[in-house]
Amino acid sequence: MGPRPGGRGPGAGPDLPAAKRSRAYQLQAAINAVPCDAPAAAATDWVQVLGLYDQLLVAAPTPVVALNRAVALAEVDGPAAALAQVDTLGLDTSNAST
Repeated sequence: MGPRPGGRGPGAGPDLPAAKRSRAYQLQAAINAVPCDAPAAAATDWVQVLGLYDQLLVAAPTPVVALNRAVALAEVDGPAAALAQVDTLGLDTSNAST
């Protein structure tokens, strides 16, 4: 068996970036499971989704995760809170239509 991605051979110990990626995938799966577990879309536990996005933002701090978290925040605290959060993200709007 050849070296694993990241340059380590088999049994060389945990690959921390891969472990962090694994955690992000687990959180994404959990986020997707919440609405699936709800008996109806309106019964989605958005507080739980928001908490999972809080964790995902630590594991994978990307603009996409931050923006998706803002959607969950809108469901919990309303659109004004979410838009205020989006305004702090510093997203590049150079491709936005005017």
